Amino acid sequence: MSFIGSSLNKLRFRRSGRAHDVISLPVLIPDHPQEYIQRRQTKTQRWRAFSLLMIHALIVVHLLHWYFQGTTVGRFVLSDSMETLELGRLNPGFLLFSTAMIVTMLSGRWLCGWGCHMGGLQDACAWLMRRIGIKPKLMRTRLLGYAPLMFGIYMFIWPTLRRDVLVPLFNRVWPQGVRLLGHWHPFPGLESHLVSDNLWNGLPGLAIAIPFLLICGGLTVYCLGARGFCRYGCPYGGMFSSVERLAPLRIRVDMNACDGCGKCTAACSSGIRVHEEVRAYGRVVSEGCIKTLDCVAVCPHDALTFGLTKPALIKGRANERKPRKVYDTTWGEEIYVIGLFLITFFTVRGLYALIPMLMAVGIGVCAAAGGWFVWRCVKQTDARMCGMQLKRSGRLTGIGLFHIVTIGLVWLLIIHSLNVRLMQWYGGIHDRQVLRTRDEVFRMNPVPLDPATSMYAKEALHWYNRSSSLVEGGIGLVNTPEIEIRRAWLELVLGNVEQAEYRLDRIANAPYGTDAHHADLARIALMRQDQVTAFNRLEAAIKDHPDYVTCRELLVWLYMQTGDIKSALLVYESRLRQAPEDAECRMRYGTALLRLGSFERARIELAAALEQRPRDVRGYHDLAHSYEGEGKIKEARAVLERAIYSVPLAKDSFEAHLQQISE
Repeated sequence: MSFIGSSLNKLRFRRSGRAHDVISLPVLIPDHPQEYIQRRQTKTQRWRAFSLLMIHALIVVHLLHWYFQGTTVGRFVLSDSMETLELGRLNPGFLLFSTAMIVTMLSGRWLCGWGCHMGGLQDACAWLMRRIGIKPKLMRTRLLGYAPLMFGIYMFIWPTLRRDVLVPLFNRVWPQGVRLLGHWHPFPGLESHLVSDNLWNGLPGLAIAIPFLLICGGLTVYCLGARGFCRYGCPYGGMFSSVERLAPLRIRVDMNACDGCGKCTAACSSGIRVHEEVRAYGRVVSEGCIKTLDCVAVCPHDALTFGLTKPALIKGRANERKPRKVYDTTWGEEIYVIGLFLITFFTVRGLYALIPMLMAVGIGVCAAAGGWFVWRCVKQTDARMCGMQLKRSGRLTGIGLFHIVTIGLVWLLIIHSLNVRLMQWYGGIHDRQVLRTRDEVFRMNPVPLDPATSMYAKEALHWYNRSSSLVEGGIGLVNTPEIEIRRAWLELVLGNVEQAEYRLDRIANAPYGTDAHHADLARIALMRQDQVTAFNRLEAAIKDHPDYVTCRELLVWLYMQTGDIKSALLVYESRLRQAPEDAECRMRYGTALLRLGSFERARIELAAALEQRPRDVRGYHDLAHSYEGEGKIKEARAVLERAIYSVPLAKDSFEAHLQQISE
């Protein structure tokens, strides 16, 4: 191998905030022409870009198929795995996540490098920034790097751990402490949800989706370097990185061919010091390797390959000096950065019921990085960011002043949002002391309030009003739907029926209005003994929203109260003509027929509903009652015995019913 000269490129790195160890990487002129190496690297990058573009194209095709057909294969969103783990809904997202975990366990994080739409967006943003002269610098921190794993554990391990381990343990040792674990329910068993008729259900609208992509795809790259969100925010990457250590297929090195030129490290978009790892361990052991293969393509001596070797979990003894991890922050700055992140994340997550968790993570890591940049500008004589000089010889440059002002405005907004959340939290403390049931409130003559409850309700309403939008005299930017609902309820508790009805009417007609809100408006009309208004409200709600169950049941109840049985049954029949697949409506229709003594008709409807919902506990009980009503005890017992087999979680309930029949 020939060399021209012995010139060295000296790359300076920082450890604990101080310059140290000038690491020299020899610039080699190998036997292979540089043009050949560049072509090979470009070819790999093009194949990867093509793969990522195809992922986005498939997403578009999937959405179009759903839009035109009305139903399609469920979405391949990894976060949907939580539904499978908690609710037993087996969906494509869980299948993709499971497959990706297995592939990662065997061969590394290929999905992150070649099949992640967010990774592709970050790569595209990094490319665009380089084209316009912006050069994002990798930010290396210790504590912030654990955030993805913590969020991954919270999303995919905590629900099962809580339900199957902690709840049984608390029930044995400290039953009163179960409430500290939050809401949970028994695992119902797996149920297929591989097909969907609403791909966008549970996902944010465009008003949130576009800022989410800009923040998590672009701003994280600007603030944290290439793949910034992958390293410091992605919970899926956190889970993949934990099992990646087991993979026996890795980037490995031929030590006889490697001369430590460092081109592999320079090409790695994940910030891995490839040349040090392969010389120390014979392979890349970092869990951050996403298998872009840029390091393999750029190697001038073909020393790097992808193949079978020892997993990273078994590092073994280093061949040379163990590579030292290099960080940009001191331990004091680490605590400062992680503190800024946590404050921002818990402030903006769910803010105004708009910001989802992953977007809050993206905002949090960018706000933390911004706060750190400001600290550097204050502390250091010279400071740079993305190739731009923010401070020179102790004086801020124009671009530096722009960054400081922008970051300052962002933090003012975060502090303002924190005040809104604190007011809502403080109001919630008082709200939880207002122990009034719906039966006590929705009466023509409500039960009088005791002084303590009245005081708590007024105090909660005061703080909720303070956190409302500026238009309504509060300090918030917009109203929070959940708080609006609580404001309407507290007005009703305090006897301010007109104000409660005004707020509830506005809520019911808002995008976040629900079945229960329309039903409550009808209940308020009934409190005034205005049945006509109640009927009109319920009929209008069902007309606009045929799937509203609470409004339908309340309307049926009103018809029953007035003796109009035919109209009550027509409510169900009309819905079933429009939507024969509505098992809930069919089940309630069968129950209504059962109560009216139409046992045979009830049995037909209940049996049909159970075919659609074979785990409906109430349906089995009602079907058994339909046989009991005609004295067919043997058939009733057969239904309950089948129910025990179909819904083992409700075994006690069915056995009690069987015992009742026997007696």
